[in-house]
Order: sequence, then C-alpha cells, then structure tokens
Amino acid sequence: MISLKNNTKSASKVGYAVIVDPNDNQAFLYATPSSTKVIGIVMESVPYRSMCKIATLGDKAKVYVSGNVVKGDILRLSKTTDRASLGASVIAKTGDAPYVRIGEALAPGKGLIPCILDFIYSASTTSISGMVTPSTFPYTIKITDTLIICDSAIAIQVNLPIATGSGREIKIASIGVGTVTVEGSGTDDIDDELNQIITQWDTIVIIDYITGSWKII
Repeated sequence: MISLKNNTKSASKVGYAVIVDPNDNQAFLYATPSSTKVIGIVMESVPYRSMCKIATLGDKAKVYVSGNVVKGDILRLSKTTDRASLGASVIAKTGDAPYVRIGEALAPGKGLIPCILDFIYSASTTSISGMVTPSTFPYTIKITDTLIICDSAIAIQVNLPIATGSGREIKIASIGVGTVTVEGSGTDDIDDELNQIITQWDTIVIIDYITGSWKII
C-alpha cells in the first residue's frame, strides 16, 4: 500500500487502475487502455490534489470491472477495443493477450470485485518474476520469491529463510479458507513472536530487519 497525490482533476474513483503521473512521481493518473505501467488500484475517493491510498502488488483490493464477473475470472486492464473508461478492468478472454492482468476475481458480481493484485504483463498468463503459488506445504521461501499466494482448504505453513538483516521484503497472501502459519527459521522471531497466522483474504508484508528478526510493515 502506498499513498500518492490525486492528479486526475476530479475525485478519485475507487477500484480504478492507475499509473504514476509522468510529470510528478508523487502523483497518479488513471491508466490508459492497453497501458503496461499499472502500479496500483485506487482504494478511496479523495478530492483532486489530495493524497490517496493505492493498493499495490500482493494487496487485496476491490477492482472496478465493466461487466458481470464469476469467482475465478481473470481480470485485466481494458484495451482500446473495449470501449471502457480510463483505469477500468474487464474479464480476460482467450485471444486477448498481450494484456496487463490485474488479478483473479475472489467473488462474483458486478462493479467493484475483490481480488489479490498481481499485475502480470505478458503475451500469455505466465507468472511475473518473484510470485509463486505453492502446491505443496510446508513451503520454504526461496531467495527469488517476493510474493507468495497461498490457496488451500486446510491449515498450512510457510517457512521464512534465516533473518540476516538484509532488508529484504516479502509479501504473503492467503486466498484459501485454510489458515496460513508464517514460521520463522529456528529461533528467528516475527514481531517478537515465533510465528504469525493469517486467514483468508489477509496479506502480511514483512522485512528482514536484523539478524534473528523479521518485522511486519
């Protein structure tokens, strides 16, 4: 989650995809159709030039979708052929690639639809570097992992690497009904606890703070 200034010249629209304003790197504009520079989704409606919360990679957010959605639909940024407004999302269909994938719908409906943001840009739906969706547990986080998306119907465990004070940031998101226990290595702590537990739709962001200790941010 970040905060940027609303440079859209009107109240910000919740659920719309945004890019950094090329003339002000502390502000945002709505993403144009077919843009490849999406950095987040508007989380609140604020006046023009006010600071606004923007959900980013790995966050759970409500995304504005033009059309009816069923759970599991892949959501993408609108393209020039969609006749959708700036920053709107639509359901991805076979043959749409290349496109910016916003995420997967977590519930059915129309308009604002919850999803975990992944912001994949590709000619296919292959994963971005650093994002993993483990299929077996317990899962030990690898050196290349930055975002771990857990989808399980039962309680599972994710093991952190040894804390060395590197400043490395890791996001762990849960989209399944099973609880996720995030476990420190050995006696390493996470905010002074040996583990942290997250439930469905939660995301935890942690950094390798000092030797032997991770911190939640």
